Amino acid sequence: MRPKPRNCLSNQSCFLAILLVLGEGMVLAQAQPTKVSVAELRELLDAGWQPSLAALQQSEATYARLLRQHAGDTELDYAYLLTLMRQKKFDEALAHSGKIILVDPAHLPTWRARVWLLTLQKNYAAAIVAAQSLADKLVEKRQPPLPREQARGYCQFLGRVYGYLRGPAAKDVNADKLREAEIKLTGRLGATGSNWFNEGVKEITVKFAASDEELKITKAETIVAENQRKEQQKVILAEQKVNAAAEQQQREAELSQLQAEANAKLDQIDQQLSPAQRQLAAAQANYNAVQVQLIDIDGSLSYWSVAAANALTPFEYDQAIYQIRLLENQRRGVLATLAPLQAQLNSALAQVNQLQAQRDAVVNQYGSQIKALQKRLRELAGQQNRIANEEKKALQPSTGSTTQTLSMAGKVYGFLTYEEFPFEEERQRLVGQ
Repeated sequence: MRPKPRNCLSNQSCFLAILLVLGEGMVLAQAQPTKVSVAELRELLDAGWQPSLAALQQSEATYARLLRQHAGDTELDYAYLLTLMRQKKFDEALAHSGKIILVDPAHLPTWRARVWLLTLQKNYAAAIVAAQSLADKLVEKRQPPLPREQARGYCQFLGRVYGYLRGPAAKDVNADKLREAEIKLTGRLGATGSNWFNEGVKEITVKFAASDEELKITKAETIVAENQRKEQQKVILAEQKVNAAAEQQQREAELSQLQAEANAKLDQIDQQLSPAQRQLAAAQANYNAVQVQLIDIDGSLSYWSVAAANALTPFEYDQAIYQIRLLENQRRGVLATLAPLQAQLNSALAQVNQLQAQRDAVVNQYGSQIKALQKRLRELAGQQNRIANEEKKALQPSTGSTTQTLSMAGKVYGFLTYEEFPFEEERQRLVGQ
């Protein structure tokens, strides 16, 4: 007889439970983020190192892929921060730096990047606050301790930022609040850190003083050159003003003379044209009156011709014939007067046309000349307005603001002139190349 199995169901349950526990452990082990490798950091940095849209898109895709495997890895997040800064996506970089600090508040490179970004974007109040936070993190105890040279580098960086705020950006910063913040920051750094801080301040102070002095000299030289040019321009403008006024006077005299000549000739023609037009109107009226008479006679002839054709008695017929002969004689008499009237009308019309042609010729002859003079006078008026405006500009004090000096000022007062971000050094630190 076969022995009865002991606790078979219980054993199977235990076996399944063990499998489930092991399975969950395997899943958890697979899901546990791992530390990013140097090769992966290099891949990300290579993808987004050269500024371009394609590089930005590739770095975003690479970071998203690596993030699924290494979530929460500060070095990975910081490497992506560097690519955003290389692509000049400063707003996105600033927001990303805040996310890194939330995860790793003691990450000094991110604090330095944040201070740099805020200063670059001229958010000086926030930059001062971030600089104080960086100073606080520098003096915190850490394992392993921060190497001396690294601590010195961070302190000098803070000094350069404050040197920039003291000098090039001074007009945009409250001096009293900046002084209070500096006292607090240097007090936190201690004696050695303050010395390093002052080295950074001095570096910027000396550089800014030299650059600002060069800018002032260049502006002064530019002002001298501008004043010389303005004096020369005043002489030229005065001569142009005299010439324009003289020509204007001459052209106005010519215009008046031409208009007088044209009006005189037109008046002479009009003195003949008016009577000729009246004669033409009279001849036309006489001619039209004769035409009306002919129409009336022709109407009567038509009437009596119909009466003759429809006469019922010899008397009626004879009477119609008599009227027809009488009207025909009358018509011949009217026609005899029509030809001379036609000749008078044609003669009057020819005279009017001749005089009108003479008038049109005078208008055309003098009109083109008058229009040319009027156009030239308008040009002279515009030239005189231009001269007046340039004279006003020449009287204004010279500022020395030229393309050259404005470009120099942009460099003298620009943050990047004094503090380039150490991209290559940070890349070397992360991936060794």
